Amino acid sequence: MGAAIEEIAKLLGNFGRYQAFLYALVFLPGFMAGLLSLTFSWTGYTPNVRCVLPGETTSNANYSTPYDTHQRDRWYPPSPDDNEERALCTYCPNSTLCKKENAIKCDRGIVYDTSVFKTSLIIEYEMVCENSYKKEVTRVCYMLGVFMGALICGTLSDRYGRRRSFLFFGLTSIIFLNVEFLLLGLGYIPMLITYFIAGAMGDGAYLTSYVLFMESVGGFPKTLLGVWFQATYTIGMFYAALIAYYQREWKMIQIFYGIPPLFYLLYFWLFPESYRWALTNHKPELSKKLIARASKWNNVVVPEKLILEASAETKTEFEGANIFNMFRNGSHLAKQTLIIGVTWLATSMSYYGLTFNTQDLPGDVFLSYCLSAASELPGFLLCVPIMERLGRRTALVIFLGTGGVSCIGAGLIKEKTAVLILAMIGKMCAAAAYAIIYNYTVEVFPTVLRSSGTSFGSMSGRIGSISAPLLHNLATYVLDWLPIVIYGTMAVFASVLDLFLPETKGREYPETIEDAIHYNDKEYWEVKRRNNQAENNLTTKL
Repeated sequence: MGAAIEEIAKLLGNFGRYQAFLYALVFLPGFMAGLLSLTFSWTGYTPNVRCVLPGETTSNANYSTPYDTHQRDRWYPPSPDDNEERALCTYCPNSTLCKKENAIKCDRGIVYDTSVFKTSLIIEYEMVCENSYKKEVTRVCYMLGVFMGALICGTLSDRYGRRRSFLFFGLTSIIFLNVEFLLLGLGYIPMLITYFIAGAMGDGAYLTSYVLFMESVGGFPKTLLGVWFQATYTIGMFYAALIAYYQREWKMIQIFYGIPPLFYLLYFWLFPESYRWALTNHKPELSKKLIARASKWNNVVVPEKLILEASAETKTEFEGANIFNMFRNGSHLAKQTLIIGVTWLATSMSYYGLTFNTQDLPGDVFLSYCLSAASELPGFLLCVPIMERLGRRTALVIFLGTGGVSCIGAGLIKEKTAVLILAMIGKMCAAAAYAIIYNYTVEVFPTVLRSSGTSFGSMSGRIGSISAPLLHNLATYVLDWLPIVIYGTMAVFASVLDLFLPETKGREYPETIEDAIHYNDKEYWEVKRRNNQAENNLTTKL
């Protein structure tokens, strides 16, 4: 059961020229996912604002005037922290020293500080002061799109193949992302719809390409390259910041963000199907074509008889499988799937909670953003040796637990430098945990459910990323330290649950749902190993 598929994988090798070619192809989807996830952080940059004062109009008012003339305290109430100083949404029209109890809401209009960005979607749709919630709603819509993309991607990829699914998401994004700057200017509701669609397309291409690559590589390269695949996401974040640094108007930023997906046009000819998917869906002719291509690139020979055997042995094993089978085959499998879902949720919540709100960190916004993005790279460096030495599960527990404690500390400590350092540690650990859970999910789910399982994890993660901007509002309306403490608490909780997951280090991919059910059953795998050896010996004699 599955012996021929594993034999084909061994013949093709863990990593050769063919796998290197695939790795080059999956760079762009990872890059685009990182770019799209942070687009609104720049096109929706929130400037400092204040109320228009008597004698001013929205057209002639300059944001810095009260500060330049040393009359800030005359017109505006005291601000207990930096965040409130950035948004002076009340003022005293008749006073020599403004107090909070005498202040009224802005009734003459709002003045925006355009010293950092000349234009912004926040300015375009006045998403400040009492309308500041609209900013978080926009992020929620984007993450709902990512959720939907993951849902559709899993079904399309497992039913119709990795290639068709990828081309659907990749090629449609070429058109959409290059007219997005026009759609965003049509109004607030069209903007929400636009970001919803952008989220769906970006995540669909990202997940499909990741699963395709991980199904084609093995051994230590699978761990190393699977983790560093996540770095393409970080590179996309750096590109987003670079464009924003040189283009300080949201429309120009959006136009430049639409250039990279044009390279998806080449993928119509370059992006292959997964040979594992073709074999497990009993497509012998396609399987022979795909494996012949990989064999030629890697300079190996795979017997045609072995390919036909692999395709035939999976004909009945993989029919009718879907993600719900993970909940219908015993409590152990259901518990494992739920823990994976909670881990994705907690990891995503802490990662995006820290990423989206970089603007709240002390110091220059570009510097804080770049530090936040760069902090991910040490996490990738650390997690590979830890995964190989201690295992995937232990590495996940270490990074989630450490990141969670760092977030809790960042919320409870008030010293700015300490907050920044702890937030960076939290971000590093969240990024490392993200890389590990991607690897782990691909390794623990059987081939027939691998794309659906990864999509299930991503969907669970989107619940966390949707919650992150909503929880951020607690900083405004309840306690400023509460959101980051919640992020940390969830991460620590997930790290404890992960202790009950099976270890996947050094294990072969489960091919069937039966394999997944008995993943921790040593006797089952010993019997399977002996049966596979007997089948291999019989094939050799024939």
